[in-house]
Formats: sequence, C-alpha cells, structure tokens
Amino acid sequence: MGLVKLLKKIKSKTSRFKRRSYFTTPSHHMGSFTIPKMSEILGNSFYNCDVSEIEGIKNFEGPSKQLIHSQENASEVYGTKATFYLTNGSTSGVVASMLTVLRPYDKVLVARNCHKSVYSGLVLTNALPIWVMPNYNEDWGIYEYVNPNIIEQVLELHPDIKAIIITSPSYYGALCDVEKIARIARERNVYLIVDEAHGALYKFDKTIGTSAVDVQADFCIQSLHKTAGGVNPTALLHVGFESNIDINDVQKSLDLITTSSPSYPMLASIEATVDFLNSKKGKAKIANLVDDVERFKKRLLKLKNVHIYSQNNDITKILIKIDGFSGFEISEILLNRFNIEDELANEKSILFVCGIGTTSKKLNKLYGAIKKISRMKPKPKDCEIEREKQVYPIMKYTPFMAKLLHGVEKPLIEALGCISKSAVIPYPPASPLLLPGEVIQKWHIDNLDEEFIEVVAE
Repeated sequence: MGLVKLLKKIKSKTSRFKRRSYFTTPSHHMGSFTIPKMSEILGNSFYNCDVSEIEGIKNFEGPSKQLIHSQENASEVYGTKATFYLTNGSTSGVVASMLTVLRPYDKVLVARNCHKSVYSGLVLTNALPIWVMPNYNEDWGIYEYVNPNIIEQVLELHPDIKAIIITSPSYYGALCDVEKIARIARERNVYLIVDEAHGALYKFDKTIGTSAVDVQADFCIQSLHKTAGGVNPTALLHVGFESNIDINDVQKSLDLITTSSPSYPMLASIEATVDFLNSKKGKAKIANLVDDVERFKKRLLKLKNVHIYSQNNDITKILIKIDGFSGFEISEILLNRFNIEDELANEKSILFVCGIGTTSKKLNKLYGAIKKISRMKPKPKDCEIEREKQVYPIMKYTPFMAKLLHGVEKPLIEALGCISKSAVIPYPPASPLLLPGEVIQKWHIDNLDEEFIEVVAE
C-alpha cells in the first residue's frame, strides 16, 4: 500500500474513526474540532486525513512500510542509491547532507551564492568554509555559475577539503557545469553536495538543465514546491547511486533535524507529485511548459528595448531587462498596473519563475504587460545606483565559534575590520552577504542596509 492509498483508506474510514473517544494527538481529532477560520479555508477533508498513530492505521515509526516502499519507488524513478522525502523543505536536505559528511573544523568548499541553509549547516557542523566566488555578470547584476577551473585551483590550495557545496541552478537560473564538477570531486575523493532546489523538473526533461542526480553527485536536494507543483515545503534528498555514503547515516542526520510527527497528507503529496512527474501526462505537461516558454521568449526578442538573459541558464527562468528601467521599477509597474507579481528584481533586471502551473495564458498576459512597459518613457534618474561586486569573504572564526563568543552592537559605519556576530541574508534570494566569523570590509559598509551590526567583542 502506497502513501496515497493509505490516505484514501484513512478518509474512507473517517466516520468509523470519528466515533471513537480520542485522548491522543493531534487534538483536532480528525476534524471533530477545527479552528473556525482554518476550516473555512481548508474545509474538513485535510483534517480528516491528518492523523497520528491510532489503532487500525499503520504508523510511520521506524519508518513505516508504506513510507519505505514509497521512497524506494522514488529512488527507482530517479536512479539513486536512496531518495528521502522531506516535509520541511530543501533546507533540511542541505543540512542533513552536511551533518552526514562534515565534522568540526573540516574544510568545506562553498560557493558564495549558496542558500542560507548552508549557513545553518556550517553552524551545526562547526565546519570551516573555504569560499569560492561565482562568476559575476555586471550587465545583469547577478551572480551566475561557479567555474570548475576555480574549484580545481581551490582544491589544489586546500587538498584537505572534505566536501564541495554548490547551487545549480542559481536563484536566477544560471547553471553550473555539474558534470565536470562531479568528475573533479570523484577524482579527488571529495563529497559533492548540490543544492538543486529549483531543478526538480530536470530529471524529466533534460532540455531544461542537467540534474546532479544524473552525474552522480553524492547528494542532490530538490524542492517540489518551487517548480514541480508540490505543496510547500515538500522536497527530496537524493543520494547518488555510485556514492559511498551510508544511507543509514543520512537517516540518522535527518532524524536529528526533522520532526517526529510527520504529516500523512504532506508525505502522500510527495508521492503523488513524483508519480505525476514520471507519468506520460506529467512529462507531456513539462514538455508543453518548455515549448510555451520558448515561444514566449522568441516573442520578447522581437520587442524593442527588451533583453533576455540566455547564458547557460534554465530556460524556465525568465530574466529580462528593459532599457531605461530598473528591475525594481518594472516590478512596481507590473504589480500596480497589471496585477502581475515577479519573483525577484534588482537594479538592472527582473526575474520570472515558471513552473508546472505556468500556462500559455499567463505568459500571454505577461508578454502584453512587458510590451506596454517597453513603450513607456522612463523616468529621468539623477544617478545610477549600482551595487559593487561582492568582496571575497575573510573568515576569522567558524560561524559556530562566532556564535559562542560575546558580542557588542556597533554602528555599521564604525565596524570596519571587526568580526561579525550577525548574519545578513536578504530574502530573496537568501544568499549571505555577511556571516558570523567574517571580517567586516569596506564593501559591507558601503552596500549593507543595516544601521547597526553585532560584532565579536574585543
């Protein structure tokens, strides 16, 4: 019995179960009581299936036979050594991967455009980050891919590096050469962790991008809710088929940071999402998405003053510029005049994320709005404000050690040369600009919005 079938079984027996007198959790007792405002929104169906370990229903303790079977099926779909279901996002997959392979003061090569979950992993493992800067595109104001040659150079300087952590695709859709990086990692006997949160569709349509699963990265983490139609915050943690990672160690790491009260509806939704993506209908849906986005981009290219980012990127990420307009200005116009919300904007460009729910109708609406904006007269600007390229981080302490040390608050403008106790991580894209243990440089003073900052006391 799979998780979806189990959920159907629970729902079919709801009336029988409701006749019982419960002194168990969850306290809504299969919807016998629901918070009024939430029942108005969700109805009772969700509550009916949200059960704990009750007599007559197999539980997930251990984990259960149903969960094991479902994860094994997912592993076959993806061609992995093991696939784990995550109900608290890709964050838990990234952290669990780090906990599995890193020990205190282990060196780990980390791309600076990493997600803040990597910072959490650094704190929990007390590992020492060796930073590598991704390529910076000044024309678009974005960080792109990590050059494999740079990774090789860093590994030459630090042969004791234990693991590599990269993000591919980046928030903006820029793809790393994961195949080459995976080969470098294998040659040097270094673990490779790939945050592929935005790449959940790659396995099912290789025209979008190359999945780290297919190049035998040790760990690949994918969010199902970002592009694949899953509910927040469902995700997958894959262990590469050829990896020497002990899957029992991965489960132990997950047990440290994940709940002991899993949600049946969420787990079943993961199974259903994977099954759909792997189905004929699901693959056709993804192929149609790709076709729709490609047609949309071709139409955009014909517009005067509109530019599209197309440098080794995930084609479902649409990054554009319009002459005379900042990304922030475009974002404001789209929301206020056309009721269209973008994913992220910066000084130069604006990002639109397309997923399995993106239709040709939505793309047509976006095209019409961009066409109208491209014909507008830009407002005159006193001066162009551009963020400088981020400086290479200087670490004096591991983030874990910096957290333990006594701190004092200082005006940022007076903190040059101090060691930060604070993390500055804007969201989105949730990539760190400053971490605990890092020396505050002039770049931070010139570019961070913080008025005060906590620093390590001298």
